[in-house]
Amino acid sequence: MADALPEPESSTGYWLQKLEAESYQVELVISGLAIYGSLQLLELVKAMIHWVNVEVGDSLLTIAYFTFTYFLIGVEFLIFTFILHFAMRALWVGMVGLASVYPQGIDFERKDRHSEFFLEQLKAEFPSLRGFNEQLDRLCSLVFAFSFGVVMVMLSIGLLLGAFLLIDTVVGTFVPSLSGWVAKGLIILLIGAFFVNMVMNLKFWWDAPLVRRVHYPYNRFLTHIIYLFMRQPLLYLTYTFMTNEKMSRLGIVYLISLVIALFSFISQIEQVGILQFNRDYHIKTGYRSDIYEYYEYADRLPADEYIYAPMLPSAEVRGDFVPLFVPTFARTRAARREACGEWATPTGESLSRREETIRQRQFTLDCYGRQLRVMIDSVPVSGLQWRFMEHPHHQEERIVAYLPIEQLAYGEHLL
Repeated sequence: MADALPEPESSTGYWLQKLEAESYQVELVISGLAIYGSLQLLELVKAMIHWVNVEVGDSLLTIAYFTFTYFLIGVEFLIFTFILHFAMRALWVGMVGLASVYPQGIDFERKDRHSEFFLEQLKAEFPSLRGFNEQLDRLCSLVFAFSFGVVMVMLSIGLLLGAFLLIDTVVGTFVPSLSGWVAKGLIILLIGAFFVNMVMNLKFWWDAPLVRRVHYPYNRFLTHIIYLFMRQPLLYLTYTFMTNEKMSRLGIVYLISLVIALFSFISQIEQVGILQFNRDYHIKTGYRSDIYEYYEYADRLPADEYIYAPMLPSAEVRGDFVPLFVPTFARTRAARREACGEWATPTGESLSRREETIRQRQFTLDCYGRQLRVMIDSVPVSGLQWRFMEHPHHQEERIVAYLPIEQLAYGEHLL
């Protein structure tokens, strides 16, 4: 009788072992794609920051500040960890190539270069090239898995915070007095739920009857809410690390990566627009007269930055008129309503939708004209005609007026 076919489990096990042994190839490809994707994600976050700055009112900007700070630090963290993994895996490939040329690694029998005493100590520290390669391979796989764990945590918490902001926006639309408070309340509730879970996990409470009964169901419910559809792979990663690795080693890797990500974040915090979430910083933007700020001139603003301050085409202008671009933000709507009131169709007039839109936009422009005070060398400029304009830099919507400069003397002037 012919031999029985091997059990499917054995075939699966062999296939899985072979795949695990060759996983470095997939790791290198995915890591390279992840580095590229993380760099693109940074630009996406910048665009989202600009949209929130323009479209969201003051009540949610404090939450947005912390949310996008988290996002940016997370993106910087991902970029660093995936670059680290790519570099380590490239080193591993080089070391494997070295081992194929010199399988024995260091030749401790060559005693014409070093003393026997030196070689004994060298062998104690570097006993096997193959063993080093195995350790490096294991470390690369751990960093790779750890990085993807961070990706899933970032994504899940980001989706949760986004849901909180969405709920707050919907509630605030119908009940304006609750705007901002709903999201803050949900975040405080989430932090409280985390704290309760941490307390129940303290060794002091392990044998308490109530904790033994409710801890796991509570943890299960909480992780379902936080991690959503990523719960199962994320918990496999988390508990595999926690039960097999020394947390101190993982903590050191995490801390170093986080510190580097923080430094990278701080170095570009002004360029990404996140400081504009702070009302005082936003109001004071462009108020200094002792320095030429690059963001005040269109020809100096980098292509990847957005416009947050009034802007001239250049620091050097010629001609009879110069366009002044002024950004518009949702946070100014309340002040505009207070100064000018709400638009209402004139009594007794019947306007088409197009006519009403034109009248309403002109009403808004007239209100901007009353609110904005433009001065050149401390002399008010009157009679400006404001118009809406979509700036070609990043299609930012703003208003523009042409300043008459034909009467100005040649030289420096303060706007």
